[in-house]
Amino acid sequence: LPSFKNKDFIKIWSAGCAQGEEAYTLSILFLDQGFKNFKIFATDFDSEIIEMAKSAVFEIQKFDEFPIYLKIKYVEKLNDNKLKVKDFVKEHIEFKIHDLLSPPFDNDFDLILCRNVLIYMQKEAQRKVFENLTSSLKKDGILILGKVEIIHPDFEKFYLPLNIKEKIFKKII
Repeated sequence: LPSFKNKDFIKIWSAGCAQGEEAYTLSILFLDQGFKNFKIFATDFDSEIIEMAKSAVFEIQKFDEFPIYLKIKYVEKLNDNKLKVKDFVKEHIEFKIHDLLSPPFDNDFDLILCRNVLIYMQKEAQRKVFENLTSSLKKDGILILGKVEIIHPDFEKFYLPLNIKEKIFKKII
């Protein structure tokens, strides 16, 4: 987050967001660091999953690793099994139906997370997704992949590894 401190507005894409855990966690982290001007676009190709994500209701176990102070500030207990992310956290997130193999729905992102999505795709599909992600990310933007994913060889020249272990890359071209 420190590399975003001097930005007026931060545009984020959580690609392949599933039920939205990553998008809500990002919103909580940015809010907790004092950021106010950011928007997270969370996309998935499954409309039912997107509807579930919009509800912001999760099994209580999903928050097991959250520090207690974050739970108190950003989520509310619905019952013994469920927690709901507070509305002010949701305000920074827009859920959209989007297939990563389709043309990008937007561009000029400062941060793109595409974690644990590419591992389920064949090489040619991965190449198309990297083409879309790369064209959507600003120069100097950050791309974060899943722990076992790598930059497609055709797109390595566009990225500088910032943290190989965590799969964090900076777009340099």
